[in-house]
Amino acid sequence: MDFLQQLDTEALVAINQAYCPYLDRLMTLVAGKFTWALMLLALVWINARKGWRQTLVVIVAMAITILIADRVASGLIKPWVMRLRPTHDPALGDAIHVIDGYRGGMYGFVSSHASNTLAVALLVMLWLKNRWATIALTAWVALVCYCRMYQGVHYPGDIVGGALVGTAAALAVFAAWRGLSRRHAALDVSFTANDGKALSIAIFANILILCILAIIPI
Repeated sequence: MDFLQQLDTEALVAINQAYCPYLDRLMTLVAGKFTWALMLLALVWINARKGWRQTLVVIVAMAITILIADRVASGLIKPWVMRLRPTHDPALGDAIHVIDGYRGGMYGFVSSHASNTLAVALLVMLWLKNRWATIALTAWVALVCYCRMYQGVHYPGDIVGGALVGTAAALAVFAAWRGLSRRHAALDVSFTANDGKALSIAIFANILILCILAIIPI
């Protein structure tokens, strides 16, 4: 455990210390509350074209997935493990580059950002079964996870733990939905290859917009 803790710390410091003003601005934007806006609008548009029933099923399933992932990560694991975030760990002292005074909550294991983001992304991947959508969503998840380490608020181990929670939440909800949809046709959803392409374009456009906005000094 001491070796793993040391490895976790060294990896975190290496990521966090590779900073510059542009990346500070970009990672702050990536971790923001509204960075999913374009992607969510794309999902709503894709499903709205297929009728209110599918839209409702997708929204409810995604909401349940996020609720499970977030409650397990923040409501159960964090207060049970009580692992200090790097930004709150006195042993690290000034080794952590803090952006605009942001340190996050006291405990960081597991990462809620990682669990929630991966949970939604994986659920959508399982629905669409589209290569481009999978690549785009994977890129977005990777960017979000990296930004939390760059900000110094999560160790790599926190990210891995969050990813496992998010994966379990998505698989559980998808399995439940698939079982119910086989019994009740009204709960079924359908996506085309063009839907996957549209979502991937929205995701990459979202990332590009953030990269451009980060050029502007805050």
